[in-house]
Amino acid sequence: MFFWFTQHIPRLKIFKILTFRLSISYTRIFLILFKSISATREVASSNLSYCHEE
Repeated sequence: MFFWFTQHIPRLKIFKILTFRLSISYTRIFLILFKSISATREVASSNLSYCHEE
C-alpha cells in the first residue's frame, strides 16, 4: 500500500501542475476576451451617444 502511494505521488503532482497551468491560461484568455468585449461596448456606447447628440 505504501509503495503504491509513493508510486502515484509524482503523477498527482504533475496533474495538479497541469491543471493549475491550464486554469491560468484559461483565466488569461477570459480576461482578454472580457477586455475586448468591454472595449467594443464602450466604443459602441460612445458612437451611440455621438449619434444621439447630432
